[in-house]
Amino acid sequence: MADPTYAACAAGQKHPAWLLSVVTAGRRSTRYVPKALVKPLKQAIKNGRKIETLLQQAAIQMVKNYRNQVNKARKPKAKS
Repeated sequence: MADPTYAACAAGQKHPAWLLSVVTAGRRSTRYVPKALVKPLKQAIKNGRKIETLLQQAAIQMVKNYRNQVNKARKPKAKS
């Protein structure tokens, strides 16, 4: 509901609002984010995405290393 004491509402304008949506266990939850937290929260999300990318790259490398070790162990040793 519009607050007529707020200038933007009185003029019929909308004011910006920041919301954080998160899906946990298949359920979406949305929370209002105070303006003071918008910038640090955006940075935290950006950092989290970088961490997720690094974890994916590490997992891929772990699988490659494992496969290389298994393949080396399977190769018969050459007779000298």
